[in-house]
Amino acid sequence: MALMRAKHDVFGVADVPDTDYYRETGWVEVDPSTPTDVEAARQAEADAFVAATSFVPAEHPAAEVVDYIATADEDEKARVLADEKATKARKTVLNADA
Repeated sequence: MALMRAKHDVFGVADVPDTDYYRETGWVEVDPSTPTDVEAARQAEADAFVAATSFVPAEHPAAEVVDYIATADEDEKARVLADEKATKARKTVLNADA
């Protein structure tokens, strides 16, 4: 049986059987990329975890930031430098990668 991603006023977004019964009881098909309520909750939890565990350069002295980016992988280094540029933009930190 095929499923459709659909939204209901009471139940939110979910994958339900693609039948007339569901359409007649208030389920409206939505874009398949629309996250279900469970997927949205999981993503919010993951985003909160990343935010809570990420290195925030503005919360550290420049010397600590320089030490951190010296050991970080390329993606993390790029993220930290972009964050630094958007916040304090300390030359010591931004020039450390040069």
